[in-house]
Amino acid sequence: MIGLKKWKIGMVAAVGLLLSTPTVFAMENFTAIYLDAMTMVERGFTVRSADDAMILSIPPRVFTEGGHVVMHPYDPASTPFPGGWIAASDAVIYNIEMAQPRMLQALITVQMRLTQASHTAPQMFFYDFSKKAWQPLSTRWNKPAGMVSAPLRFPYAPVVVLDRMQSQTVPTRITEGIPTVLASRSAIVMDAASGNVLFEQQADEVWPLASLTKMMTASVLLDQQVDFKKTTTYVQEDQTTGGILHILPGDQITMWDHWMAMLVGSANNSANTLVRFSGLSRIAFIAAMNQKASALGLPHLSFVDPHGLSDRNVGSAREYAEFIRKTTGDVRIIQAATVPQHVIPLRNRVHERTVRNTNKLLGRAGMEFTAAKTGYIDESGYNFMARVKNPKGNELVIVVFGSPTAQGRFTDTKNLANWAWSHFTW
Repeated sequence: MIGLKKWKIGMVAAVGLLLSTPTVFAMENFTAIYLDAMTMVERGFTVRSADDAMILSIPPRVFTEGGHVVMHPYDPASTPFPGGWIAASDAVIYNIEMAQPRMLQALITVQMRLTQASHTAPQMFFYDFSKKAWQPLSTRWNKPAGMVSAPLRFPYAPVVVLDRMQSQTVPTRITEGIPTVLASRSAIVMDAASGNVLFEQQADEVWPLASLTKMMTASVLLDQQVDFKKTTTYVQEDQTTGGILHILPGDQITMWDHWMAMLVGSANNSANTLVRFSGLSRIAFIAAMNQKASALGLPHLSFVDPHGLSDRNVGSAREYAEFIRKTTGDVRIIQAATVPQHVIPLRNRVHERTVRNTNKLLGRAGMEFTAAKTGYIDESGYNFMARVKNPKGNELVIVVFGSPTAQGRFTDTKNLANWAWSHFTW
């Protein structure tokens, strides 16, 4: 084999027995391996890069043919990281050879080794060439092993683990005093960067989430890397009660339009449609919602449906705020939080629907929202969550539960935000 003496053997593990020994090459930080069709299709496999910076695990029947798997360093100089983030691992690009490259029908798992101690919660990102931006992935951190893992649906992607830059300024109280009396039953104000709690009121009481549940639905949909360009056909089984998108069985709209209907207009039936097209069964999807809460260390967050109509979707204000702080950096969530309305064209007939943002604070001077969600069922009263920053960039996560009126939750949120920004300095 030409040049063999110049190469060192990388580590390879195959799930199950290999019918033939794979050929592996590794030179410095470059790893290449050929796996036959039986291994790729029937056995599944795990490949480690030569320097152990990346571990790529692919289950059986994701691919239909054999091929090469290549890993090598990625230079991010031309694709800078998002502001406020620094690299916590090497940047690596992987490529799983396919005759016709396409989005995978099942998730693969990428593990990355941290190259420095993490001070907060490391997040894996992949570079989206179509959007020319690094996008966050649902991340699990094995702290003792120094490894971070995330699911992906791409046969080819640059990936890296990033960590938030340690803020040089943390909220420091400059003025005594407490907020005005709240209408809401429980509330919390958290600094988005550090997680410091600036104010709390019965923040550990477990309470029905109502439509705030949809933020976990959104998070799991992003984990599944659904195709937002896909056109869906609405069916009767998606229909439900409460706030809905007014369409008929047989109507065709995109996944993106259902996403915006769910988050902008809080459409319960759109949540059902999104789950149906997620690649998971409804039971498996709800299980993934609860598994994510558990993985984030939030034992009181619990879900039984994707839209929040049941009063058994519950959590505390503290845990829900922590969930929002850790999971809402994706640009697609920010888009839904910042538009006053979204127009949905129907694909099967000349008609359109308009959903309007349920956040009545949107557009208020001095408040820039990066995530927001309203919720109401009889058992919960009026709930609201906001991730919001002032013109100085001081970002808060505010959660209020159980206001007796719709306006009360917005008044409480506005007062809490202004109180925090006037009583603390960053």
